[in-house]
Amino acid sequence: MSLMKQQGAILALLAVLCAADAAALSSRFAASQQLALQDSEPLCGSCTWLVKSMKCELSDIDTQDEIVRTILKEVCPKLPNEVQDICDQLAPQLIPIGVMYLQSISSKELCADAALCGTAAAPKVNSLAQQDDFNCPMCKMVLIAIKQELRNPDSETALIDQAHEACAKLPTDWQAPCLAYVDQLGDQVFEYIDNMDPSTICMNFGACPPVMRTHLTVPPLPPVLVAKAAELRMHAHALSAENDFCDTCKMVVVEAASILGNLDTQKQILEYAKEACSGLGPNFKDQCLNYVELYGPLVVNMIVQYLKPELCIDAGYCPKVVPSSLYDMYVS
Repeated sequence: MSLMKQQGAILALLAVLCAADAAALSSRFAASQQLALQDSEPLCGSCTWLVKSMKCELSDIDTQDEIVRTILKEVCPKLPNEVQDICDQLAPQLIPIGVMYLQSISSKELCADAALCGTAAAPKVNSLAQQDDFNCPMCKMVLIAIKQELRNPDSETALIDQAHEACAKLPTDWQAPCLAYVDQLGDQVFEYIDNMDPSTICMNFGACPPVMRTHLTVPPLPPVLVAKAAELRMHAHALSAENDFCDTCKMVVVEAASILGNLDTQKQILEYAKEACSGLGPNFKDQCLNYVELYGPLVVNMIVQYLKPELCIDAGYCPKVVPSSLYDMYVS
């Protein structure tokens, strides 16, 4: 399966998902659907056939691996610097989970949600957010990747061409409605995806929990962590009194990395985070605890790796060292 076809599989399937939530697009969608075909049965059949084909392609392990490689090569480097490392670490874990979720939904359910096959079924109790704790970051990452990819005119043209090729493989009676659907709604779907807010869409899909507006009670820091923070502040204050902000920054970074690198300290931080989950209320406490278990150690280790003395140069506290010769450049 070619790289563009693999991207097309994901983009086409996500386009169907996004259509299910496109309230602003619904009126135009209904009008275009009537122009495409008075009888919705062929259009429903086209949608279910397309979704089944996409699910079949995505079930191939080689296809999933190629998608991960594409994200690592083409998507993560284009993201803001502060999230590139997170993208590199999460992509190999989240893509298979996303495929598993898509495989768990029937083709008719997806097409019904997109208003192509009758009336959408009522929301199930086991929502996407409850099915897997990876879904929220996975959903946002995929939608951001899709938005960036669709800003390339060549990608949009290639996807339209692939959709036309897919229509040509349908039974004769379905080909014309399928082509009409692609031509009339293709640009609208691309425009909708480009304008959508990933956080809002993922929340509406159930991949991310709704925004809370309740009062959050934060527990006090454990005495051990308070003592370590106070000691770190005292050392920093002593150096800053000498106006040596570069050394102060380096000391703080090294000490912070040492504190966070201690396994006992990490355990205390995670326990503190779990206590904070209690302040979220019964509706979110369990999910918060799951997030701490899943992401807590990863986040702490990422922070430790990030805390290097070179950080003080990037922050502007230390001057950037410019090599005076090619020899110094190679030695450094």
